Amino acid sequence: KSHQEDFSGFDIKFDHYGSTNSKANKETCNEIWESLKGADM
Repeated sequence: KSHQEDFSGFDIKFDHYGSTNSKANKETCNEIWESLKGADM
């Protein structure tokens, strides 16, 4: 929430604001990691 207040102070707006430590982001990163690992990368 504090980040959104900072952004609004600079008149910056987002359609969607997500956090890098959100559950959805962690799941996406894990999927990418497992895919790379499975391809021996």
